[in-house]
Amino acid sequence: MVHRIPWPASPAPAVSIVIPAYNVTPFIGAALESIRAQQFQDFEVILVNDGSPDTADLEAAIAPYRDGMCYFTQPNAGPSSARNAGLRQARGKYVAFLDGDDLWMPGFLADQLAAFGKDPSLDMRYTDAVFIGAARLAGRRFMEDSPSRGEVTFEALLTGQCVVLTSAVVARRDAVIDAGMFDESVRYSEDFDLWLRMAFRGARLAYCEEPLVQRRLHATNLTNDGLPLLEGQLSVYQKMSHALPLMTPTRRLLDEQIVRTQATVDLERGKRLLFAGDYEQAANYLQRATVYYKSAKLPAMLLGMRAAPRSLRAAYRALHCGRADRAETRTHSCV
Repeated sequence: MVHRIPWPASPAPAVSIVIPAYNVTPFIGAALESIRAQQFQDFEVILVNDGSPDTADLEAAIAPYRDGMCYFTQPNAGPSSARNAGLRQARGKYVAFLDGDDLWMPGFLADQLAAFGKDPSLDMRYTDAVFIGAARLAGRRFMEDSPSRGEVTFEALLTGQCVVLTSAVVARRDAVIDAGMFDESVRYSEDFDLWLRMAFRGARLAYCEEPLVQRRLHATNLTNDGLPLLEGQLSVYQKMSHALPLMTPTRRLLDEQIVRTQATVDLERGKRLLFAGDYEQAANYLQRATVYYKSAKLPAMLLGMRAAPRSLRAAYRALHCGRADRAETRTHSCV
């Protein structure tokens, strides 16, 4: 059952800020402080507690910010459900999505709203971000590794030519609702799914290269399992393939993305099965990956798996864990 602390009586704001909260208690105060520090102040804050196991601590952390905030609790259902719950209560013409562990620079909302004022046909705009936190990526910009180039179209999003960070988005609320909001059946890559649907419907999307967001890297999101993210991306591609009436060139692009992502999923599954000592299944997945990946390393790995699987596993574990420690972004345990 959803519990809601109602709005105070006030006029509708220009921007509704929707924050899904799940295990972000150590960071939520800083996120709310970054909202409080905005140069543009015509906004409302909607915070949705998505069944977070640390609810008591979360509510204590947000207590200083509760005046004027709309706060919900709901059973855990994922970020899509939490954001949709916020969207249903949003009153602003525009909606902004801020993850509870990220921050906005003071000029974020002012810059975004100024862009909408200059171009009334704009439906969504996102900015660059700077990574913060205890990781090797701290200080780097999001668009250094995931740049946006050219017009933000369905095809550009599909192929990764343009990549959107959700905490950097401000959009017209009606454009998000008209596109169907977040698909609550999608647990990973749910934001990617929405941007694709918006673009396909003809929404005008744009980006700003100025880094107006701070994307926090911490123990939880650095150690998130990357395989479900890949599988989520693949499911979005497959969904688009079945649901959208695509022209032949676009369908060809989509089919290529499906093949590439499926091969990457197979490769990752094969590596994990090798780690686990399931050599037969590992070989099956790695063999499937060789159809796309033409590197000589995969056939060599398959040969080694058949000749001396335990030795290959030991060598691969040592190599992988060494690289993971240096990168500080490992998705497997070295133990």
